[in-house]
Amino acid sequence: MRCALLLMTHLALLLVLILASENLTASRSSCPSHCGNILIPYPFGIGKGCYLNEWFAIQCNNSTSGELVPYLPIINKEVVKISLPDANTLFKTTESYGSLRVKTNITSMGCSNSSDETKFGEPLNFTGTSFTISRFNTFQAIGCNYKATLTHIEPTVVGCISTCEPRKIGDHTSCRGNKCCQVDPPSEIGQVVGINMEEISSNVTRKRGCRVAFLTDETQDPLAYREAKVTDPKWFYDRQYAILQLRWAIPMTNLSFINSMGCKMGYSSSSVSPCICMNNTNNQISSVGCACHKGYTGNPYILGGCKDIDECQLDKGNYENCRQQGGTCVNTQGSYQCVFKKYKTMPVTMDYVWVLVC
Repeated sequence: MRCALLLMTHLALLLVLILASENLTASRSSCPSHCGNILIPYPFGIGKGCYLNEWFAIQCNNSTSGELVPYLPIINKEVVKISLPDANTLFKTTESYGSLRVKTNITSMGCSNSSDETKFGEPLNFTGTSFTISRFNTFQAIGCNYKATLTHIEPTVVGCISTCEPRKIGDHTSCRGNKCCQVDPPSEIGQVVGINMEEISSNVTRKRGCRVAFLTDETQDPLAYREAKVTDPKWFYDRQYAILQLRWAIPMTNLSFINSMGCKMGYSSSSVSPCICMNNTNNQISSVGCACHKGYTGNPYILGGCKDIDECQLDKGNYENCRQQGGTCVNTQGSYQCVFKKYKTMPVTMDYVWVLVC
């Protein structure tokens, strides 16, 4: 009798959890999936009940041009793109972060009507949030005869010098020291970084002109960046922003949510779990990042959000490879198989493998 009562209690609890997850999924299905043209994947969301916590709460605002743009109040930034953790990166490294691209202010000198005007601004500070500055940014300085350095990353020193040599002729897309310089920041910047700019020319009569400096991930896309005149500081000053890449993950303080996703902790090539999670540990935040396993696609932060990929349909190479060997490509959960209609010998190095066909 006692065992039966205990079993009924467990079954009732399981039913409650299933119904709760179904209700949660149903409620999220009514949440806006986009703000303007920008996808807003969970744990980010627009409106009450659509995001994990306030760190991921997106506001969908009207811009001056009338277009809808996503805005993240917790860091006071306009959002350009949100990406879930990349499965390929997770498999190759010991960390798993999503990316968040936001617009940030540009540091400038002598770009307004007042030639001595300087706009250093406050350092970028994401302390107290789940966001850190990504290593996939580049530090750029554009203009004549000055040195730009990153601050608040001591004891590391990172900076570059941009000069203007009249005899040097370069195109508008290169940044190699003449009119523009760039350098990669440390792999672990953290959550706080600032920019300092200073003169290097003692010739005060020489025209100094407009100079700008900023961190950006836009150099990662050479084709898109080619449209910008990277040696023209006024172009960037008039645009008024640079695009910075941040990284994000789920803080360890949200363990109940992490456990509720049903993902396997740690990568294993033999794992049958549709999604896997990895621990991220740095000096600022202990967090967990999750991704759909190879052979699956979707959102790991939604229960049942990683769906099986039909490799036979998605990758025609798999289909053709099986067909050329006299077999048929059959999709399986997380993978695919070549099924043959008869015995077939397949050479593998110096041996032969006999494949039994049903």
